[in-house]
Amino acid sequence: MNPDAALKALAEPHRRAILQLVSHDARSVGDIASHLDITPQDQRREGTRHLFLVNPGGFSAVQQFLADFWTHHLGQLHTALHTPSGPADGEQ
Repeated sequence: MNPDAALKALAEPHRRAILQLVSHDARSVGDIASHLDITPQDQRREGTRHLFLVNPGGFSAVQQFLADFWTHHLGQLHTALHTPSGPADGEQ
């Protein structure tokens, strides 16, 4: 799975705010909109209420991307810190 779509979505501030709102409890469109400066496009239909919540599985590609990224870059940092790069001891 490619993390690009999820990372692109998380780049938008309203979407991050919505993610925070639904991270613990399911919320209706109207409830979400009331916390943000937006108008709900999906109005409540008679007898129908749409609730939104986080699907943790949707983040697996992002988690894997970040794990690989940090493993690689922290490995490079470890190598750089433990590789002598200056003059030998006692030389100036």
